[in-house]
Amino acid sequence: MIPPVKVPGKKVTQPPGTVSGTTPAAPATSVLTYASYSRGYKSGSFPTLSTNVDTQLDPVVQEKLDAYELGLKATLLDGMMQFNAAAFYYDYTDKQLLSRTITIFGALGALANIPESEVTGAEFDMQWAPIDGLFISLGASYTDTEIKEFTGFNQLGVQGDMEGSDFPLTPELQATAMVNYEWSVGNNMMAFAGADASYSDDFVSDYEIKSATVDRPDFGLQAGDSFGVQEPFELDDYLLVGARFGVRSADDTWSATVWGRNLTDEYYQVNSRKTTDGVVGYTGMPTTYGVTLSYNWF
Repeated sequence: MIPPVKVPGKKVTQPPGTVSGTTPAAPATSVLTYASYSRGYKSGSFPTLSTNVDTQLDPVVQEKLDAYELGLKATLLDGMMQFNAAAFYYDYTDKQLLSRTITIFGALGALANIPESEVTGAEFDMQWAPIDGLFISLGASYTDTEIKEFTGFNQLGVQGDMEGSDFPLTPELQATAMVNYEWSVGNNMMAFAGADASYSDDFVSDYEIKSATVDRPDFGLQAGDSFGVQEPFELDDYLLVGARFGVRSADDTWSATVWGRNLTDEYYQVNSRKTTDGVVGYTGMPTTYGVTLSYNWF
């Protein structure tokens, strides 16, 4: 049997025949830094789409990802705050993204392999309990996407070189914030009130074409012309605000909450896509109010 290693701290008891020793008590403030590299694969597949022609179901090959990440995880302020941050770089080969294929019905949805693309970004999140009953949470991410090599069709059926285009439906900046406070109201009951906000930067739902490969007189394009993302596929940034108030039992057996979402009645779109004879925009929920009652039976 390996002899035990003795270090100052709290004793750890283990069954006979195993290594035994002691572990130091965890400090109230600590910082862990890390660096990682990983390689992953996504198997070849075919899309699950509503189709009009069989070419929309053409399969795609395996996707490969090389991922690099640097980060830290910090417990601060005598354990009252947790702060995490990371920077990352993703190198994709044959990434699988939705694209278009040309049919007798126009440009219809299909799955495609993007030969070379990359994602660079950073993110952080923080949870802080500065005083008893108060909890604050913040988080944000920055994501820069870029297609390095791909020739295909955009939603309007224009074919071209899409080098330098962003990934569709990928905002560069996103952020969230939340605050919650709870206090005792007696009789083993707690009251709570909170608010939250989320922000999304503007983004696109289609590809940008650096250089058209064929003439398209209907768009005033000649081969070699650039064709940016058109207005119906440019989606604005938005900010959503919510709030809640409620009461619960001290042991979390039951709770009652009154809540509101999108209190400023922000009009925003989460997607837009070309259909047979137009462009359809998909909007988010308007101002919504509700009551939630819950009971824990276990």
